[in-house]
Amino acid sequence: PLLIVAFAPAVSLLWTRLDLGRFKSTSATKMGVGMFILGLGFVVMYFGQSAAKATGTVGPMWLAAVYAIHTLGELCLSPIGLSMVTKLSPARMVSLMMGLWFLSSAAANKLAGSLEGIVETYHLSVYAVLVASSIGAAIVLFGLTGVLKKWTHGAEDVTH
Repeated sequence: PLLIVAFAPAVSLLWTRLDLGRFKSTSATKMGVGMFILGLGFVVMYFGQSAAKATGTVGPMWLAAVYAIHTLGELCLSPIGLSMVTKLSPARMVSLMMGLWFLSSAAANKLAGSLEGIVETYHLSVYAVLVASSIGAAIVLFGLTGVLKKWTHGAEDVTH
């Protein structure tokens, strides 16, 4: 929570400054950046695990770095997604759609709890799967940005 409070003003200022200049980005792009940053956090976790396997232990800075990176990614993803839910949902369904947003987070957390068992079955590296799925999702979002912007019918230009 301390990292969220520390990073939130900087991320907010970053998006505001970029949106005022020539680097205005869509919500899908911002969420893609968040997913990419999340993938980078898993890359750090992979190297931390590799170092732990080689030496037996690693310092807590590995975990602190991952928390910091993931918090930064979350700040690029979650508030933008929540904002889009309110912008794109019909007024009478906003609270239901917000509930579905959080339900999808709950489902993702449930799946995350089962992930290691799933990847072990197929003899995959859990961090390779996490890096690929996070950065893969970012690439998909970047690729679909134009289509998604059309689907928003100008909601990208509305500020709440």
